[in-house]
Order: sequence, then structure tokens, then C-alpha cells
Amino acid sequence: FRSKQWYQRRVAITAGGYLLGEIMHNHGLQGDFKSFSPGTTADAKLNNFRRLEPSLRLLQVPFNSNVVCDVMREKPGSATKLMYQLYIALNRMSQQNLTCHAMEAMKSEQKMRHEKSNAEIYQKRKKYRLRLCVDTTA
Repeated sequence: FRSKQWYQRRVAITAGGYLLGEIMHNHGLQGDFKSFSPGTTADAKLNNFRRLEPSLRLLQVPFNSNVVCDVMREKPGSATKLMYQLYIALNRMSQQNLTCHAMEAMKSEQKMRHEKSNAEIYQKRKKYRLRLCVDTTA
């Protein structure tokens, strides 16, 4: 049985994205894990989730600003749902013996062009949305 303090610390680490980054790093999907921050400040959370996004998208885990806000605000069940989706995606990757490089290569060229063209607009919109989210959690 885990203590209440242990559980609260895990929720805080998950809400900041650090635990997700650690899991992704352990599976060879987060090469920049050294740049993650275990802190709970708004900047630390934004940094971590910004770094997680490409890896989660590669795994086809549903991930957008609403998911990030729910996790950062510690909405009941949101971190658990994201962790479960990550678990399923990592299991699928393992069963198919895929590496992150193989998964990147499998992406269709058209999808990659589409993602690149929308990336700048999406990033600006997401940054604004997340800043609003962080401001309400601080």
C-alpha cells in the first residue's frame, strides 16, 4: 500500500509531464529527456508537454491542448486515461517489433506534408491555449 504523499507526488509528476517523458525515454522514444523538468511550475509543465507531443503523435496517442489542460489541472481520470492510451500504444509497438525510426518511415508522405503545413498555425494556437490553462492552474 502506497502512502498518500507518494500518490500525490506521482500525480504532480504526471501532471507536469515528467513521468510521461521518463516512460517514453525508457522506450527509446524521447531522446531529449535530459531537457525535461521535474518541477511543477507553469514553464516546466509547458516545456515537458511541448517535448512530449511529437512522440505521442508518433504513437498515435490522442493528444491535444484539451488533454494537456485536463492533465495539468489534475482532472480526475485524465492522467490515467492518457497513461492507459500510452500503455496500449507502447504494447502495440512492442508486439509489432517497431522502433521509433520504423514508425517514422511508415508515416505517409502526404500526412507528413499536411502536418508540416499545419504545424506553425497549430503551435501558435496551442501555445496560447496552454498559457491560458497554466494561468488558471497557478
